[in-house]
Amino acid sequence: MKMLKGSLLVCVQSYKSQMSWFWSVLLGVMSLSYLTVGLFQADVKIILSFSIPLYIFMWIIGSKFLTRTFNYYLRFGMSRSRYMSMVGLLFLLISVFNAVLSNVFHELFDVLIGNRQNIQIFVMHPLNIFDSTFPFLFIVILDIFISLFCLVSGLLTNYIFYRFGIAGGYSLTGLFILAVIMVVLLEWYGKLYEWIVHTSLFVFCGVIFIISALMY
Repeated sequence: MKMLKGSLLVCVQSYKSQMSWFWSVLLGVMSLSYLTVGLFQADVKIILSFSIPLYIFMWIIGSKFLTRTFNYYLRFGMSRSRYMSMVGLLFLLISVFNAVLSNVFHELFDVLIGNRQNIQIFVMHPLNIFDSTFPFLFIVILDIFISLFCLVSGLLTNYIFYRFGIAGGYSLTGLFILAVIMVVLLEWYGKLYEWIVHTSLFVFCGVIFIISALMY
């Protein structure tokens, strides 16, 4: 248990700087966009988002995690089962922290922009495409599960490259692109959209969690 806690603490400390850089750059871009439109009164509409960059960042972390940490912890005597437990706990902590932070910043920018009606900037969450009336807590829960899914899918991609090399990794990438093409050609995206619209948030989060758990 002490090894698990110590390893988790080391991982948290090592990824703290990456998350600090990510949020600093994202907040800088958001603030610069706000100031630019406010100062020049440009007749344009700018749509910004905290959640979409967060999902991409989570996938990037997951896609590099195994390569950077697996051999390191095994050399210090950590078993594979403890390593997986540590990774699972770390991913959950990162998902909760960043989801809460993302939506707090979202709310703050909404208040800031709401006080300046002449500024054509919109801070959008992907959930707003389907419904804009969800409460804050529901959106945070959704972001937690999506962030966890992005981390695990990135980790799975990293594992494929780590285990099967470049050939296996790019084969997986090709299969994924082929699947996307098939969805578009067969027009399954319409059915997927209808299912998401008519499904409760808890069911949707449950499906994402089950898929993430199976991949993990």
